[in-house]
Amino acid sequence: MTPNRIAFFYIHNDDTLSLYLIYAMLELYANAGCPYCMKVLKKMNELNLDFIWRSHDFTAGENSWGFKIGGKTQVPLLVDQQNGVTMYESDAIMQYLEENYS
Repeated sequence: MTPNRIAFFYIHNDDTLSLYLIYAMLELYANAGCPYCMKVLKKMNELNLDFIWRSHDFTAGENSWGFKIGGKTQVPLLVDQQNGVTMYESDAIMQYLEENYS
C-alpha cells in the first residue's frame, strides 16, 4: 500500500512559499466525542507520530470507510499501512503504538 500524502504550504518572512509533502502511514478513524479515541490520540501525540485523522460517520453505517476497511462501525480504528495492520480497541492500539513506534 502506498502512503497517504499530506501537502502543506509555508510562507516565509520574505514572502517566499515552500511546499512540504508528508507521507503518513498511520490513519486513525475516530470521533471527537469518543473518550477511547481521545486516549489513542493522546498516545499518538505523546509519541510525536504523523498520522491522518479520519472522522468516522456513524450515520453511514456499513457505507462508512471504517466499515469498509475493518468490517465494523466501531472506533477507534487504526490502520498502519507500513506494517499491514488494521485494529480496533483503544488499549490494544496504544500498546501496539508503544511497541512499534516508541
